[in-house]
Amino acid sequence: EGHDVGFLSGMTANANIETQVLADAVVVPTQAIQSEQVDGEAVTYVEVLDGPNSTSRVEVETGLRSGSMTQVTAGLEVGDQVVIRQQIEEPNL
Repeated sequence: EGHDVGFLSGMTANANIETQVLADAVVVPTQAIQSEQVDGEAVTYVEVLDGPNSTSRVEVETGLRSGSMTQVTAGLEVGDQVVIRQQIEEPNL
């Protein structure tokens, strides 16, 4: 009694391993980040809400990714509201 048996065959475990912690990082949902080719170069951008019914494209530089979030190292300020566009499939007519 009172023995710590540790792990046994067939048991599973989950672990979170912190590889880096960034204080005061600007992060956005990864699906908000878009890219396209312009004059043969990849341009990374997000759509930022700039009015009640309007957005503007802002070029960004990205850093680390963690799960569904991506760090933005240049192009956005704290408080900027990014837009996530959802793809809607249209039925075949």
